[in-house]
Order: sequence, then structure tokens, then C-alpha cells
Amino acid sequence: MIKDALSSKVLYTLALSQKLQGTSVTANLFHPGYVSDSNLLLPKSKIGKFGYKILIFKVFSEPNPDVGKKLVLDTDLSQTSGKFFNEKREIVPLSNKYSQDKIDQIFAHSKQF
Repeated sequence: MIKDALSSKVLYTLALSQKLQGTSVTANLFHPGYVSDSNLLLPKSKIGKFGYKILIFKVFSEPNPDVGKKLVLDTDLSQTSGKFFNEKREIVPLSNKYSQDKIDQIFAHSKQF
């Protein structure tokens, strides 16, 4: 089974998109961009934490890109399904590791729950 959480989400979304073909429901994924409260690589000292968050928030992030809301409300995407979008609403090509066999495996595994 897939050990990577992102890979599992991508595969499940692709499976769901296939199962929903022919309906008015779509299934897509998106990357929300930088999340300012992330603790990834956060220094241990209070001064380090403060400096890190200011640097990351001010330099590397744009204020709340709202990509999810934009994707939901964009009527041009009403028939788009099974895609992965970045924080700029651009479709990101998926790797070949997302094979049909793996899509079928993860959907079958999800039915157990």
C-alpha cells in the first residue's frame, strides 16, 4: 500500500474522479501555498521561531491565495476533474507513479472502511 500521505490523497482523488465520471460532481486536489503556522524546520529558541516566521511569512508567502475558493467558483473548471492545482490555480502534471493499477488498489482499500 502507498505509504506517502500525499500520494494516497492524489490516488484517491483520481479514483474518485473516475467513479464520478458522467455526473455533475468533480474531484480535484490543490496545494494551498505556504501555511504561515507551519512548524516545519522551526528553530527551537523563541527568538529563532519569531525570526523564522517573520522571514517565511514576509518573504516567501503571498497573503492567503484562496485557491480553493477560486477553483470552486470558476465556472470554466466545472467539468475539470482528476487534476492537481498549485497555489496559482495552474494544473500540475502528475508523475507516472500514479498508475491505473495503484488507483484501483487505493479505491479497493478505501472500500474496507
